[in-house]
Amino acid sequence: MRQVSVLKNARVKKNDGEKEEFIRDADNGLSYTKMKKVVERAHPRILVDGKLEKYPICRAKTGCHLPSQKYRKSDLKEMGVGICLYFKFLKYLICMFIVATIFAIPSIVFFISGSDGEFKTNPSFETMLSLTTIGNLGTVTASCSSADNNTQTVSLFCTYGTLINVQEAGTIDSRNSNSNCKSNGAYLAVNSSCSYAASTLGATANSELDSYFLSNCQGKKICDFDLSQITWPSSCSSSIKFYLKAACESEKVLGTDKETIGYIVVSFDIIICFFLWIALQVHGSYEDLEEKEIEGIVLDGEDFTIEVANIPPHKDYRVLKVQIWRHIEKVLEDSPNLAVLDEDDQNAHKIAQLNVALDKYLIMYYFKQRLNYEKQDRILALREGLLKIAKCTEEVKEKKKKEIQRKREKVKRKHGENEEKIKQLRSESDINAVKVFITMQSMEGKERVKKEFHHPRLRRCCGSKSQEAKKIQGKWLTITDAPKSSLILWENLSVSKTQRCVRFSLITALSLLIILISFVVMIFMKSAQRTLNNNYNVSTCPSTTLTSIEALKDYNRASRDRTGFMHCYCLQEYNNKGVGVRNTLFSDGGKYCDAWYTEFALSTSLIYILSFVMANINVAVKVVLRIASKYERRHDKTGEVVSNTFKMFLAQIFNTAILLLFVNFKMGFMPSWFPLFAGDYDDFSSDWYNEVGTAIILTMFLSIFGPHLANSVFHLFFALKRLFDRGCRCNKRRTKKLFQIDYETLYIGPEYMMEYRYSQILSMFYIAVIFGAGMPILYFFLVLTFTLTYWVDKFTVLRIYRKPPRVGKSLIKVTREWLNLSIIIHFTISLWIYSNSAIFDTDSQNLFGWGSTSKEARERDQYSWLKINETLNQYHMFMYICAFGLFILCFIFKTVVFNFVIKLCLSICSSNKNKVQVEGKDMKEKDEAYSNNFFVNLEKEQLERIIEKTQAEIEVYRDLITNPVNSNTYRDVKDDIEWYINRMERMINEMQEALKNNNDSHGLQAIDEEADENPDEVLPNLEALAKQRQKKLYVQDHTYDIREIRPYSDFLADEDLVKREDI
Repeated sequence: MRQVSVLKNARVKKNDGEKEEFIRDADNGLSYTKMKKVVERAHPRILVDGKLEKYPICRAKTGCHLPSQKYRKSDLKEMGVGICLYFKFLKYLICMFIVATIFAIPSIVFFISGSDGEFKTNPSFETMLSLTTIGNLGTVTASCSSADNNTQTVSLFCTYGTLINVQEAGTIDSRNSNSNCKSNGAYLAVNSSCSYAASTLGATANSELDSYFLSNCQGKKICDFDLSQITWPSSCSSSIKFYLKAACESEKVLGTDKETIGYIVVSFDIIICFFLWIALQVHGSYEDLEEKEIEGIVLDGEDFTIEVANIPPHKDYRVLKVQIWRHIEKVLEDSPNLAVLDEDDQNAHKIAQLNVALDKYLIMYYFKQRLNYEKQDRILALREGLLKIAKCTEEVKEKKKKEIQRKREKVKRKHGENEEKIKQLRSESDINAVKVFITMQSMEGKERVKKEFHHPRLRRCCGSKSQEAKKIQGKWLTITDAPKSSLILWENLSVSKTQRCVRFSLITALSLLIILISFVVMIFMKSAQRTLNNNYNVSTCPSTTLTSIEALKDYNRASRDRTGFMHCYCLQEYNNKGVGVRNTLFSDGGKYCDAWYTEFALSTSLIYILSFVMANINVAVKVVLRIASKYERRHDKTGEVVSNTFKMFLAQIFNTAILLLFVNFKMGFMPSWFPLFAGDYDDFSSDWYNEVGTAIILTMFLSIFGPHLANSVFHLFFALKRLFDRGCRCNKRRTKKLFQIDYETLYIGPEYMMEYRYSQILSMFYIAVIFGAGMPILYFFLVLTFTLTYWVDKFTVLRIYRKPPRVGKSLIKVTREWLNLSIIIHFTISLWIYSNSAIFDTDSQNLFGWGSTSKEARERDQYSWLKINETLNQYHMFMYICAFGLFILCFIFKTVVFNFVIKLCLSICSSNKNKVQVEGKDMKEKDEAYSNNFFVNLEKEQLERIIEKTQAEIEVYRDLITNPVNSNTYRDVKDDIEWYINRMERMINEMQEALKNNNDSHGLQAIDEEADENPDEVLPNLEALAKQRQKKLYVQDHTYDIREIRPYSDFLADEDLVKREDI
């Protein structure tokens, strides 16, 4: 099957002022035929055997980044570089994280094999997820218990491993906020005068403790320690309670000691980090190649155009235009050895067009509002007229009429306010230029202007007279590449950086207000969890079966003395009976598990509620930021999309990970009532992974499907809207719409928001990479996420969305640069994750001889999260720090040294012609493929239009110096204006010469029109003619005159503002 790509949709042919007629074959005098044609134009279509058809979902090739050009080809190239790079980027990320997941498999296997005690006692989805974290890796846990003075025994049990030694024994005087045994919630502090760890019990008591523990408890999971077997010193008799703490540990996992596991896990993590970074660098080289292959050598107006800012003060922007034109051409003519691409270019110093952007373009915003209000008023007027023939009572008619009139009055009031603002802007006498767009006559000329007017601050301060001559009225012009003219938001150009900063601050405040909802849910979740802990002294339950008698006996103790048996017993019964646990009777007739179930259900469900709320807030934040972005008033659509992407990304990652980390982290110096940095965890401990880590994993799991489900609801809403418009019938000719444009808009798909997808990619990538060291299952989640996103987006782009905007590689380039930073953050967080000596049992390691920090000392230290000695003294951490240092060196070399060396070599070889092939290869190819003259590359109609405008402009400027009314005003600039008139006359001669050589425009236009009017009968040689058609600039991008750029040209068509030459 032969496939030919359709290049563009030509405008409807009009002859002698006649408009194209369509059959009125839909309700209310509308045209179904025209609607169908408009939909075909707006949506992706491919030409197959002379007919326009939808792209096949599975067989449509999106290509991939491989050395072979055969596999890089994409069937979607007609939609532009942006969409092709997006789908290839998704494929690339899928492959990247498949490899990362493979490298992470050894770590995941060790983590899962670490312990399954909690999953056996509480088999739930969140505990299953916690098995995949590093917190499950056979950590050394503590078993703590306390008893009154008259109690003979203290019970110890291990949730994982077996009892190995005594860590603390003695007496306690009171409760203390600093826990010595976090695992069972015993917030107790041992009396320093009666402490095993402090060696104040005496040699006899210490020896008896060790002997009894060795013979009766060591190697067991549960032990009843007989306190009467110990000869306690007199210093212990004055306190009110005995306290005992032992350590539980499993020395090996899968037959491997934990120190060795540490080396294995850290080694694979280093491999993953370097692999991801190198893969991202390789992708950067494919971006440039992709842009060249997709765009080919097709020219745009931006290839010739520069943007000029920092314009000098002026009274008349028309005079400023003349002065800038003359100044730039003079500087180029006076500069020797300025060649960049072609030293023989005779047109390099010539300007083809110079268009001034005015502060008064703000009026465009109100023109848009005017059209909207006028359409609303017409719709309401039609509805009011239809009431006369409506089949309803007079009373109902009168009621509806009053309602319509009330709405019309509201619309007219807003319309009037809008007209007042238009009138106010028109009445302002001061019209100032804010930017200038200069289209050079050749691409060589553009490069020469950029080079000649590049003024670093050092050169400005120490520059010679030749540099000073480049100033215009004492101002240094700021020269940059111009964006596509169709992407410029002309009404926003007058908004300054300060104004935009204020607007950005307001949008940020709005985003934080939305994220506050997640914050409130987090605080509520912590409060509910603490309530459950306080009521039941929740601990990690033993693997042995508990009885109701043991649970009731423990529950009847004072709340601070409970070991959590009631919670463990009710949880045990819940796993057997489910909700029926609420009816469990105890020996005293009480139903204690009923109250427990209520608090436990709330505490357990909150992790799902939190994940659900965070996932939905991420969707809501994107929608709000997308709407609010219009208020920021960016200067072009590309900047708007990039700004939206990173605001959405920062909001999502802050909501999903950073806020959760801050709320649960304990710095040690924050008051307990403060909502941030006053949590329960000062390290990435097993408990942190069980609570916070599991919430992050669950949120990432929901994010695999969440965004697509939200989009599905959105698409379903529009499908139902179309269905109801047809009266729940399948015939699309049936409609309730009154205007053709509304009828067409109903069936045209929504705009594809690339910023949504890129922000999602960034946030998911960052969260997975930041926490991947401790939760490597996140790498696999990314594979699922990007795979599902690829197929869902491929389907929706080819079937539902309209053609995406033709954006370049700028968005994906900035995205990749941000992804590079995530690797550095990964190393930083992983240093903290791997430094927990309880994970790999590295307390005894002392690499530098600085001494190790005991667990008891760390528990008493409120700044234990610093752990500098502990981090540096571990062998695997020293290896990881060295790898981090190597990565930083590579990163600096790539981003700073490498680029600097390349630029230095280019500057040294500036006189060598080989520089052309290195620095300007792509531009050189375009220069060779086309004429070196901007005018020759234009279509006949475009040239004729420019000649017509130039002739009219000559008359305007001639009037400025010949009209007696203006004689005094323009006396000082008469010489400049006369020079400009002569320059325009010479340029007209050049354009007329180019027009004579333009012989193929009529034939190509006719073919375009025939293809547009009769898409089912396209000529067989369309493909060959299409290639020839590509050797012309895109119609919408050849000029930076706002009167030629849609939709602004539509707004200005009948405005006297244009006639007065104000624009």
